[in-house]
Amino acid sequence: MSKTVVISGSGSMREKLLFWTQHFESLGYEIIAAPKPWNNSKDHDNQLKELYVDFYDAIDSCDIFFLMNEEKNGVAGYIGVNGMSELIYATVQYLRGRKDLKVYLANTPSQQTAAYDEVNSFLRLGWAEVYTPVLI
Repeated sequence: MSKTVVISGSGSMREKLLFWTQHFESLGYEIIAAPKPWNNSKDHDNQLKELYVDFYDAIDSCDIFFLMNEEKNGVAGYIGVNGMSELIYATVQYLRGRKDLKVYLANTPSQQTAAYDEVNSFLRLGWAEVYTPVLI
């Protein structure tokens, strides 16, 4: 059985999402959740509920949580509100005993990130790591 990955991050970063999806799949991982484009034809409230419930359910069962905090709007290491929430949730899962869960960030967070100090604490304490891609 292959290990599972949840990719978190901005849904507008389609090229980066494709890169990371292909990267993890090439290593034999299964992507069980990733950002999806918003469907304007669906009911907003139900779509939002499904997005949150399904994504957090996937975090509950994944082996690797990967925050795709790439450059966005001129901010390197960008972390948005949803990405930060998902990162905190995955980190708390780890702290509550899911020692098999690995929590990774693509990049060191920008000082312009609202929760810069908290994310750096996660990294300093070893609760999360900046991911180093495996070359194949």
